[in-house]
Amino acid sequence: CPSTGSRLLHSLSLPECGGRTVELREPSEGSREITHNKAYCVRDKHPCGYPIYPHISTICLINHPSAMVLSAPDDLDAPGTEIRRLMFEVIRSKGDDIFMIDGLEDVYVTYRELYQKASSIAIFLNKAEIGEGTVVGILSDVMIEANLFITGVWFSGATFCPMNPVLKPDEIRQLLEVCGAKTIYCQNKYLDTLEAALALEGAAIDVTVISDSPSASCIDINDIVNEDPADFEVGEYDEHESISHILFTSGTTGVPKGVMISSYSAKYTAHRVELDTASFMCTSPFYWISYIAVFVGVVCNGTTLIVPRTKYLPGTNDPDVTHLMKCIEKYKPRNWFTAPSVVLDMSNVGANYDLSSLVRVGVGGSNLLPSQRQLVCDTLFQGRRILCNLYGATEIGVITRWPPGEAPDHDSPRAASLGVLAPGMDLKVVDPTTGVELGAGEVGEFVVKSKSIMKGYINKDMPKRYTPDDWYHMGDLGWFDEDGYLYFSSRLKEIMKYRGIQIAPAEIEKVILLHPGVLEVCVVGRPHPIEGERPAAFVVRKSQDLNEQELMDFVHERVVDSKKLRGGVFFVEEIPKSGVGKTLRRELVKIFNEMDA
Repeated sequence: CPSTGSRLLHSLSLPECGGRTVELREPSEGSREITHNKAYCVRDKHPCGYPIYPHISTICLINHPSAMVLSAPDDLDAPGTEIRRLMFEVIRSKGDDIFMIDGLEDVYVTYRELYQKASSIAIFLNKAEIGEGTVVGILSDVMIEANLFITGVWFSGATFCPMNPVLKPDEIRQLLEVCGAKTIYCQNKYLDTLEAALALEGAAIDVTVISDSPSASCIDINDIVNEDPADFEVGEYDEHESISHILFTSGTTGVPKGVMISSYSAKYTAHRVELDTASFMCTSPFYWISYIAVFVGVVCNGTTLIVPRTKYLPGTNDPDVTHLMKCIEKYKPRNWFTAPSVVLDMSNVGANYDLSSLVRVGVGGSNLLPSQRQLVCDTLFQGRRILCNLYGATEIGVITRWPPGEAPDHDSPRAASLGVLAPGMDLKVVDPTTGVELGAGEVGEFVVKSKSIMKGYINKDMPKRYTPDDWYHMGDLGWFDEDGYLYFSSRLKEIMKYRGIQIAPAEIEKVILLHPGVLEVCVVGRPHPIEGERPAAFVVRKSQDLNEQELMDFVHERVVDSKKLRGGVFFVEEIPKSGVGKTLRRELVKIFNEMDA
């Protein structure tokens, strides 16, 4: 029990815990379930009958003879209605309540407008024979028009597929080929990139383009949002088979994989997002699982979503973080989800704005160190401990949460924790070499099981990391303590994360190998205290004529900003390999650990 300190589960008694009764139940042989009864806060149902998400504080530790499996009881009581229909009913019922605020343009849209315009878009798409089984892409920043469009896509029964709009044309083309989109919404500022992608030699892609401004080559979204929705109804779909959306995740081969998320998984993931009934701010892009989870959660709760969007410093590509603080002061969100790099950048500027409306700030994509967390809380939040690390994955969704009202002291070991399991999650830690299940405090690979698991990858078999008995290997190393709190150690997989952006080393390696002076290369992530991991390259040269700056210039002309070699270029005689010829990336990362110690 978190409030009574660490203790072995088998010896746990029944104390009064911080004024809350703790009961010990035995749901199955060898199991112990710890429940803080008074931590439940099940709110009234929404007028449409949808139960507002309960805040649950339950951890279940299932003992095995030599190992432990963590299991959070599935107490969500998720409604049986398919997610498209569920969203439609809530949106239609909310009238003039504010749905979304655009912090950059200082404009908002109501649920009534969302209902009318999204229904109009769905009618347009259905008339064009776009519905269940078809994919609609999106290439846009998080803005009101794009959110109206994706809601219309959901209403139509089609599958929504967001893509990173700052990718190069050849990368955009590759994603379009993988997802098979025949229609795409493209923000005006990215039309040149999309048109370049479609014009590439060998790009046999025929898509209808819809945009937010008039153009000879595309349909203006303003021309398709004026239908009368009075007779429109969302169809009925099998929530376990129907694909709600597709998100791309990088693989270790560098080939993008389209993760198919079923309607049931989308509902279940969003149902885990603990939302305040007032407002929620999110600074994730469309193509992150966190944005989709928050978006659906906000809609199903009928609350307000604040999207500040990104404002850049004049003449640079650097975000103006004071814009975010101004948005918080003006619109007063109570909850906020963002990336660690964002709050660290804000702490470097200092808090000259009123951020007191925030009661919980969650960060994900990478992990804040305890010292960083304390710095941010002291600098931005007047010492209030409202900042929490969270853990999730595109293929799984939300994995951890923090009990309501709980946040660890900065000097507590739990300050580095990812929280406890979200409802309906099972997790075990296994030895990555032997597969043996490990106990509390032992470092191994996270392996999870959940109802929110992806439907699969587009045109691919389920990965080997997904076992026949429905466990999924995360590729991340960590441990849990005796109270069920999770801790991250390092990544077993090769994917690096720069400022929360996933990067496959192969994506950069294939560019470096285009240089005639390169014989062999291995790209790894160089740890950085703020940005997570900076791409760095170890290179075997064909001759000594090649220098670091020449190679960096060559690469930077051919990759997006996040893939630039900020970690440096290092020339070596050989790349370390195992006996079977597999590159030993960990050995190269060790070099950085020694260099930067």
